[in-house]
Amino acid sequence: MAISKILNMKDCGGHFHGKHLKRALDYVMNPDKTQDGRLVGAINCQVDTAFEQMKETKRNFGKIDKRQGYHIILSFKENEVNPDTAFEITQKFVEEYLGKSYEAVFVVHDNTAHVHSHIVFNSVSFVDGKKYRYEKGDWAKYIQPITNRLCQEYGLSIIDVDDEKKERQHESYKEWSEYREGNFVWSDMIKRDLDACILQAKDYEEFLELLSEKGYQIKQGKHLAIKPQGMTRFRRCKSLGDMYCEEAIRDRIVKEDIAFYKSKQDIPKVSIVKCRVKRYRRAGLSGLQKKHYAKLYRVGKLKKRPYSQVWKYREDIRKMHKLQEQYLFLARHNIHSAEELVGTIASLTDKKKETSAEKSRIYKARERSMELFTAADEMENLKPAEQSYRLGDTFFEDEHRKWVALEQELQANGYESLLCCTGYNLDIKKNYLNLILSKKVDSIILVGSNFIGSTEDENQYIKDVSTQVPIMLLNASFDYPNVYSTLCDDYGTMFEATAEMIQAGITDILYLYDSKSYSGLKKLHGFRDAMKEHNIPGFEKLIHFYDGNIEHLDEIADFVADIAKKGAPFHGIIKYAQKKGIRIPEDLSVMGYNNSMLTNCCTPELTSVDNRLETQTHQLVQTLLGVLAGEEMPKKSIFSGKIIKRGTTLF
Repeated sequence: MAISKILNMKDCGGHFHGKHLKRALDYVMNPDKTQDGRLVGAINCQVDTAFEQMKETKRNFGKIDKRQGYHIILSFKENEVNPDTAFEITQKFVEEYLGKSYEAVFVVHDNTAHVHSHIVFNSVSFVDGKKYRYEKGDWAKYIQPITNRLCQEYGLSIIDVDDEKKERQHESYKEWSEYREGNFVWSDMIKRDLDACILQAKDYEEFLELLSEKGYQIKQGKHLAIKPQGMTRFRRCKSLGDMYCEEAIRDRIVKEDIAFYKSKQDIPKVSIVKCRVKRYRRAGLSGLQKKHYAKLYRVGKLKKRPYSQVWKYREDIRKMHKLQEQYLFLARHNIHSAEELVGTIASLTDKKKETSAEKSRIYKARERSMELFTAADEMENLKPAEQSYRLGDTFFEDEHRKWVALEQELQANGYESLLCCTGYNLDIKKNYLNLILSKKVDSIILVGSNFIGSTEDENQYIKDVSTQVPIMLLNASFDYPNVYSTLCDDYGTMFEATAEMIQAGITDILYLYDSKSYSGLKKLHGFRDAMKEHNIPGFEKLIHFYDGNIEHLDEIADFVADIAKKGAPFHGIIKYAQKKGIRIPEDLSVMGYNNSMLTNCCTPELTSVDNRLETQTHQLVQTLLGVLAGEEMPKKSIFSGKIIKRGTTLF
C-alpha cells in the first residue's frame, strides 16, 4: 500500500526566488537517506544539475517568481516493500504523471521505520512554459489512482479512494485531510469529555448518564463504545488508551476528584510576550464618494462620530515598549547596579566592534583571494598532465607551461602549491603530510582513493592531520570531523555501464583492474553485482588483476587471442588486441574507466566511463572556499558517472 501527498513550494522573493526549491532538492538527495545516492533518479534533467536546469526553464519562459515547484510524497506500508521496489514504483509514477512535461527528481528514503519516496518537480513545463496547476480533487482523480494501479502491479495493497470520499461526506476538508494522514481528529475532544464525566460522576451509571447528556450515543457489550454528534461510527473507549477501558474508568471514578487534577497541573511561568500587529491603511474615498457622503451628512442620515483618541496614547505605548526592552536587557545580563550597567554596555560595545572588524576582514580577504582560488582550481585540473610531464612525457609541454605560470602567480602572492606524489607506501604518505604541515598550509588536498586504507590503523594518520587543518578528499570517502569528501559513485556507475553492455547482447566480459583501492573495489563490486543481477554464469573466471608487470599484460593478451581462436565472441579489454590480429570494435568491444585525455590517443578512440573529474575538482574547490570562510559545508559530495561512446564499441 502507498498513500500519496502533494505539497507546494512558494517564492522567497527577489533575493532568491528558488530558495525553497533548492532546499527541497538538497533534503531529498541527502546521501545518508538514499544509500549514498544510489536511490536517486531524475527525469528530463540531470541529478546533479537539476536545480540549475529548472531555473533555466523558468528564465526561458519568463516565470521565475511565484510558485517554484511541487513536492509529492509516496508513503508505503511498513514492511510491505523494499527500497529497490519502491524506487521502481516511484520511477514509473514519475514517468506517467510528469514525464512528458516537467523536470523532476525522485528518491527513496529508507532511513526511517517505513520506506517512503519523495518527488520534487519544477512548477514550469519545459515543453510549453505552462505552470503546473493542482485543482481540488486531483488527488482522488489522478494521483492516488496511478499509485494504486502501480501497487497492484507489484502485488501490494491499495487505498480505496471511494471509501475515503464516503467517510468525509459529513466532515470538513481539513478534518478529512488529517484523517487521511492517519490522525484521528475526534480523539482529543472525546478524551476531554470522558475526563470531565469521570470527575463529576459518583458511580459508573451516573458516568453513562453524563455522557448521554453531552450528546453521546452509548453501546455496551464486551467493550464500551461511544459516538459523539457528527461522527459516523462508534469508537471503542479502550482504543483511546489504557486509561479509558471500562475497568480503568470505574477505578478512576472512585479515585479521582478536583484535588487530583490540581496536583497534576503544571503552573506556567510568567513571561512577557511582544507581538507585532500588521496595520492596514484604509482606502481613500473618491471625489464622487465624498460628495455623496456629504449630502447624507447634511440631511441628517449620517451621525457624526467622535474622532479617534488613539494619538493621545501613542507616546505612552512607545515609552512602555522602551521600558520593556530595558527591563529585558537588565534581566538578560543579570545587572543589579548602575556600575554593572556601565560595564556591561562597554563590554558589549567592544565585542560589537571586534565582530564587525572580523567580518570586514574575512570579507575583504575572501574577495582579495578569489583570483588565487581560481588559479588553484586550474592547477588541480592540470595536475594529471603535469605529473605525466615530470615522468618524461613531452606531449604535455603546453600544459606544463600553463602550470608553471599559475604556480608563479600563486608564489607572487605569498602562496605555494605543493605537489607531492606519494605512491602507495604508508610511511611515505605520512612523511609528506608532515612536510606539508611544516609549511603552515591552510588545507591539504588528497587526490585518489589510495589514501584510504582498509583498517583503522591505516587511516589514523588522516585523523591526526585533520585535527590541525581541513582535509579535502578527491575520489574517496572517509567519515571523520574536518574531513570533506568529493567522489564519483563508482559502484552505481560501473553497475549501470555493465548492465548497458549486457542489454546490448555482450555477456562474456573480461574485467581487468589494476587497483585494490577504495575506488577500485567499489567498481569491482558494481561489476560483480550487475553480472549477478542478470544471471551471467562463469563471470568470476573473467576477472583479472593486473599489477603493472609487462609479463602479466602479455599473458592477458594471449588469453584474449586463445578465446578468439575458439570462435567465441569476446568483449572487454584495451590494447594489444591488434597485436594478435583481433579487430576493434568488430571482434572486440573495449570500454575504459575515468575518461582521461589518453582516450583520444589511440586508434580507434576509446569508449570510456566519465567519472566527471572536472566537476569533482570544481566542487572540491568550492567546498574548500566555504570551509576556509567559516561556512557550513557538506561533508560528502557524490556525483554519478556516464558512458562516453567512441570508436571501440558498437552499442
